[in-house]
Amino acid sequence: MKLILENWKKYLEEQECNPLQEIQQLIDGNQYLKGKVVASKKTVHDLGDKYLLMAGVSHIAERHQEKCFPGSLFNVGEDQIMQAILNVVKQMPPEGGKVLAVASGVDNLGTERLVKADPEQVATLKDYKMKDGTVVKIKSEGDNPGKPTDRLSVIAPSIGEACGKPVLSLVTAFPGFMGTGKGGSGDIEIKDRKDFAPNGYYFVIPEQC
Repeated sequence: MKLILENWKKYLEEQECNPLQEIQQLIDGNQYLKGKVVASKKTVHDLGDKYLLMAGVSHIAERHQEKCFPGSLFNVGEDQIMQAILNVVKQMPPEGGKVLAVASGVDNLGTERLVKADPEQVATLKDYKMKDGTVVKIKSEGDNPGKPTDRLSVIAPSIGEACGKPVLSLVTAFPGFMGTGKGGSGDIEIKDRKDFAPNGYYFVIPEQC
């Protein structure tokens, strides 16, 4: 009987609270989100101890599909990328933040193309200048270089609470494990791309690029 009463009380509380309305208020008060996303059943995901605001993954997928651009690649479609993100965010603490190289539950999610070597050797490799001016090192290898991975890094900070639960907002997500400190012996977390080469990291890209 006690359990029935507790469940009934929880049900009544849920009926009194409108998470979409409260999350929309958070969006309207956030300078980075206002006007760019609307709280709806498609963009708000109830993960039990938290909500995730995720307005699609097209922009994330597009960043990691260009084979000639230095970076990890997604090997699956947007539905599977979204599922991988949900799987990882479920494992995050309610307050959100950043998690690196977590098993996504999606096989062959992506291709890791970042490699660790001796910094002196890496210094002799070809430069690639990113759009922001950052220079990284690249090496051409075969048709589809890299290693398959199911690992995913996610950045999703909290933007407030709705109906008593934290609301996380997806900023970005990317596949891979190197440069996170979880890539094996000698791997360290790299927080800025300009620090890849000095620490012995380079990207492999196809020879035809």
